[in-house]
Amino acid sequence: MTTSGSPSVNTRKSAGKVGAPASATTRVDAIPVRVPTAPVAPQDVTLTHERIGERAKAIWQQKGCPSGRDEENWYEAIAQLATEI
Repeated sequence: MTTSGSPSVNTRKSAGKVGAPASATTRVDAIPVRVPTAPVAPQDVTLTHERIGERAKAIWQQKGCPSGRDEENWYEAIAQLATEI
C-alpha cells in the first residue's frame, strides 16, 4: 500500500512463469541497445620457424653466444613469442 507523498511502487505482475521470483517483471520500456566498441586491429599470431629462429638467435646473442644451448634458446623463444600473442 502506498500513501500520498511516498515514492511509487512497481506494481507490475511477474513474468508469468511458475516459480518466477517476485522481482521478475515484464518491462515494456526496455529497448536493447548495442554499445559500439573500439575496433581491434588484427595481429599476426603465427609462430613460424623463421620468427622463432630469429628470436632464438637474439636470445643466444644476449647470453653471449654460448655453445650447446640451442634447444634451450629455441624453447625460450617460443615461450616469449607465445606471451606476446
